[in-house]
Amino acid sequence: MKKENVDEDILSIGKGIHGVEIDIMQPIDPTKSPKVHIPALNHIGLWVDSIGNAVSELTEKGIVFTPGGIRKGASNYAYY
Repeated sequence: MKKENVDEDILSIGKGIHGVEIDIMQPIDPTKSPKVHIPALNHIGLWVDSIGNAVSELTEKGIVFTPGGIRKGASNYAYY
């Protein structure tokens, strides 16, 4: 994803409800923005019925999200 300055690969393990995806990322060019490695981009992904509701509920519970809002990710799914 040149626009995001990210070189990524996805490793899939298991199937169905036991399936897990591990997304490995590194900057394409460490000198350009966005600098996904400064600070290190650490995140988890969860499947939810409504990302908007999930973000609202977690925000109310004190979870802090990175700026940018909800947008499409590499796999064309919404993420925050």
